[in-house]
Amino acid sequence: MSQYFHLYCQQKTEAGWITPPGSDEHGHLSDFKARSAVIERLFLGSEALLPLQEEWPPDFRDTELFARVIDGWEHGFRGWSLMGDLCVDDWATSFLYIARSVPAQFAHLFASGDQPFPMQEILDSGCPQFDTEWLEDTTIARDSCFEPRGGSGIDVIDRPIIQRSRGEHLPRVIEVSWKLSIVDFIGHWQTAAIQSVRGNAADTDLRVICFFDG
Repeated sequence: MSQYFHLYCQQKTEAGWITPPGSDEHGHLSDFKARSAVIERLFLGSEALLPLQEEWPPDFRDTELFARVIDGWEHGFRGWSLMGDLCVDDWATSFLYIARSVPAQFAHLFASGDQPFPMQEILDSGCPQFDTEWLEDTTIARDSCFEPRGGSGIDVIDRPIIQRSRGEHLPRVIEVSWKLSIVDFIGHWQTAAIQSVRGNAADTDLRVICFFDG
């Protein structure tokens, strides 16, 4: 059975924290699979770029979502954040450096490591479409037992990896990097779901809460 992280939203009103009008059931925003690179690199842990607060949000026990949570997910709470602290307006223009290991014959195509993923160049080098799309996949965090096809997963790094390795005696795989916007990293429909609730209230009156169902 697949395990998922779930993001929910609540809106502050005079009556307390409620499910935002027009949102999905209980304010559901999006799901991310276990070992999601988005959740683990953006939101969780001391090195997260947009870290969630680890304590339970204020007045949560009085909300509709709490009734959902105590029915099996009380141990799955992972954190929360005010919408304003997530800097959503900057996601389209803020970029990350993504790192992963690729077959050595493609490493030079990543050059200075600060450009978009070289999809067409890899395809032109003879890599099948399916395998190329798998190399571009950023959904699984590095060091994960859930990694597809035994791959290395991805990580988010501070600076690009410049490729200097050329020649005949190369290792089987070489670590490379490329540039990706936060919107592309999180996913366009997931970002749209988060944006959709922002019309209901100011970002200071909205909060995002993360649970894990495993």
